[in-house]
Amino acid sequence: MELKTVLSIIVTVFFWASAFVGIRASLEDFSPQNLALLRFLVASLIFFVIAFFKKIRIPEKSDMIRIFLSGFIGIALYNFALNYGEQRIEAGIASFIVNTVPIFSALFSMFFLREKFYLRQWVGFLISLCGIILIAYRPETDFTIGVSVFVLLFAATTQAAMFTLQKPLTKKYSPLECTAYAIWSGTFTLLWFGSGLLNEIYAASISSTVTVIYLGIFPAAIAYLTWAYVLSRLSVSVATTFLYLVPVGATLIGWIWLREIPTLLSIGGGILVIIGVFFVNQNIRTSEKGKRIHIASLYK
Repeated sequence: MELKTVLSIIVTVFFWASAFVGIRASLEDFSPQNLALLRFLVASLIFFVIAFFKKIRIPEKSDMIRIFLSGFIGIALYNFALNYGEQRIEAGIASFIVNTVPIFSALFSMFFLREKFYLRQWVGFLISLCGIILIAYRPETDFTIGVSVFVLLFAATTQAAMFTLQKPLTKKYSPLECTAYAIWSGTFTLLWFGSGLLNEIYAASISSTVTVIYLGIFPAAIAYLTWAYVLSRLSVSVATTFLYLVPVGATLIGWIWLREIPTLLSIGGGILVIIGVFFVNQNIRTSEKGKRIHIASLYK
């Protein structure tokens, strides 16, 4: 694997791990929809500036629907669902639930990109499902927590759908262009659902507002760009394998930043999710020459 690809994976994983904690902290002052809107207004502004200097191409008409759907599903729907779910679920645990993205990505790739799916992967799917059940089961569990878990699972499916939609675009457009198109279309969609944003900014603490700006610059603009680069170099199923590192980082950052300590039951469920994700993605990749690509070979 190229050094640039490895560095892009590291940057993506770290910033996306911090995003779960930053979102959790910002929800004290912002509603889920306005948090997403402000975050991606910042990201969109950054890409408008970049587009001016880099002269980003106008996409072809035949790709417009795919581009809009990738932004609508993977930016607008995903971030609203993620923010809503994190109102009741700790940052680290939320990241474990959303970590099922590789499972849904593998399933979507099987149906839409014709990537293979084996019995081992179905076993992994069931293992991760057991992990999700452990995470959702708590002595204090009520209806709102159960809904939050479901919403976070929905968020995982939307992000997986975005990755699948973006993959063909990476063959025609640069990572910068793919990321800009998705963020702009997602932000445009969020504009229709946000209301009272200025009032929330005025009432919010400075730290919350700064955190949202951070979310727009680093986990959104920079991390989505580095992730688009990763997708341009690796298959969807291989690339999303590395996302199971995000919950580990989110849990550590959440403990340091918010002093959130997951329960042993939740940690156990999270470990099962990671094991299941590993099974889903193990040995299902095929190289361009038809040879199997094992997880270990990616680090050589």
